[in-house]
Amino acid sequence: MKFHQLPLGALFEYQGIRYAKTGPLLATDQASGRQRCLPRAARVTPLDDTPETPPEAAVAVDAAAAAERFHHVALGLIDGLAEDQGEAVRQQARERLNAAYETLRQALHGKDGENA
Repeated sequence: MKFHQLPLGALFEYQGIRYAKTGPLLATDQASGRQRCLPRAARVTPLDDTPETPPEAAVAVDAAAAAERFHHVALGLIDGLAEDQGEAVRQQARERLNAAYETLRQALHGKDGENA
């Protein structure tokens, strides 16, 4: 399967390293949390039951689900910060991420939470 055929949030292996797809050309190393740009045509091995998306198909992205997957991955990265960063730094990062996620969620679903 090619990288561009994976949906956002999909777990996969590339060159022996486990990644999560976090953007159209971005992947996040599951062990280190580092991001890497990958070519659209990079051959990857899905690690979950990710269905292959035909390249010619027009796929509508569910923005709310993509935002939720991103939030989940980002929280995992924050929790994986080096111990020398300290719990206070991790907690501040979590709070800032959660506030940004809530703003995005409200923008996607309407300010009063309709459709949530």
